[in-house]
Amino acid sequence: AELAAALMGGATFMTERALWSAHGRLAGSLGIGPVITHMNLGVAYDNGAGVLLGAALFYPLSFGLSPVLEVSGQVHFGTPSEASVLLGLTQALFVLPLQIDASVRRDLAGLAPGWTFAVGLTADLRLWTTR
Repeated sequence: AELAAALMGGATFMTERALWSAHGRLAGSLGIGPVITHMNLGVAYDNGAGVLLGAALFYPLSFGLSPVLEVSGQVHFGTPSEASVLLGLTQALFVLPLQIDASVRRDLAGLAPGWTFAVGLTADLRLWTTR
């Protein structure tokens, strides 16, 4: 098993609420065999400020490609909260601590369009790792 903590942040384009959004998260990961479980807590700006909470499963494949399944929520200040499930792919960029994301998201709270697609860029700065 491998434990890790990281600061993550990035931008997403073409979201259901705006042309862009930005986020910053503190993430904890646990790797058991080939599967990585990931929990995160952070802040986001997507046409308004909010708090993020999420859980994800990653299955790393060769060449830095990983399919991901995520359940997440965003609590907005002054507007209704959101909940969604995401299915996506991430591709690590080995020269930098960055990854490219592409995903399809299904709204669970009935507040956003039912299905949305997004592409993004995420920075992953490792704070601590065990092996």
